[in-house]
Amino acid sequence: MKGETRGKMKSSKSRSGLFLRKLTINNFKSIKKIEMDLGQLNIFVGANGSGKSNILEAIGMLSAAISGEVSYSSLADRGVRLSTADIFKSSFEGEKRVKTIRFESEFDDFIYDVSLEASKKAGNLFYYFAEKLARQGNNIASRSNSGATVNSSAVDKLDSDLSVLLYARINNLMEKDISDSLDGLKKFAIYAPTTPILRGISPDVSQKAPLGLYGGSLAGAFRDLLRSSSKGKELDKFLSLFNWIKGIDVSAPDQRVQSSHVHTGDKVITVTDSFMRKDFNSLYGYDVSEGVLYIIFMLVLLYHRDTPKIYALDNVDSALNPAMIKKFIELTSSLLDDQGKQLFMTTHNPTTLDGIDLFNENHRLFVVERDKKGFTEVHRIKPPEGMTKEEWREKFRGIPLSQIWLSGAFGGFPEI
Repeated sequence: MKGETRGKMKSSKSRSGLFLRKLTINNFKSIKKIEMDLGQLNIFVGANGSGKSNILEAIGMLSAAISGEVSYSSLADRGVRLSTADIFKSSFEGEKRVKTIRFESEFDDFIYDVSLEASKKAGNLFYYFAEKLARQGNNIASRSNSGATVNSSAVDKLDSDLSVLLYARINNLMEKDISDSLDGLKKFAIYAPTTPILRGISPDVSQKAPLGLYGGSLAGAFRDLLRSSSKGKELDKFLSLFNWIKGIDVSAPDQRVQSSHVHTGDKVITVTDSFMRKDFNSLYGYDVSEGVLYIIFMLVLLYHRDTPKIYALDNVDSALNPAMIKKFIELTSSLLDDQGKQLFMTTHNPTTLDGIDLFNENHRLFVVERDKKGFTEVHRIKPPEGMTKEEWREKFRGIPLSQIWLSGAFGGFPEI
């Protein structure tokens, strides 16, 4: 136990039905059409510009659609870049442009499909061209050119820039388990913390509670986490990645430690260093290793009660030592189920792959590439049917996944 660390992370047993099981994306940015069978931990690798972030943003747009409207504010809240409607729609040389962007999502026993077309209304980016919510082939809610229905009853005067799901929720016409599953995806966000914002010296424009998409509320969110918990082992597992940390907390800045030239908030991350003198052994987030701040950020995402159940991390592992990111992925993947969360993650760090267990059905590794026409393609990397772990190790002579990827065996590398 780190001596000054407070907090035991309470686990909440996951409900598998809350997760997104399958996703099809049509006509979104560099994606003509891709289909993905998803797990609880989903990691995407590939060259720059291959479309990894586009996949995360497609999930962000689907999340906005589920929330009730696809507007600039709803996309910004999810970390999606605020491009024009035309930028969101695919454009390929020699290909006719399709008017709508289409998403098909599948949970355990129900599906939600939505087609979106550019809106001419101020403040709204897209309107709902078609929707379908169905369980085991039975329609629950839908809309088309002929109108909208919920539980086979017509819906009058439903604005085209508002989802039929919103009407069903407001009128309590949706079963609770479906509503809970959709809520998990509705709260989806793409997190991309940056060092100056984590240190507290640059603003986080996102204002996304409780943490900020870029880490602007890290100290407050971490304080909430510590206050809502009692002592335990889970946090120490992550802090053990840093052998010089004796403890960690949140406090008001002291002028002996923080220069008057540095302007942060009224609460700062405070790390106690094992090797410093006992009468002066504290460092604030401004001076501490950036890797510590990234780990704390991802800890809060995993454990805080108000963070999304389904979320994404976009290239956040570049600040971490390779051995550390491997251990972090191993720890995170072991706790996702206990916390009832689903993670999507892009990476350029090969060592991230070494924390994945390809023989665990909850782990999915995807290679993202562009084909000769420029279409983004996604290939899942998995062992051949019937192959055991021992046979896999024998085939690759115990070489870690990072080295297999770097060798070019998986693809996902640019031709230079």
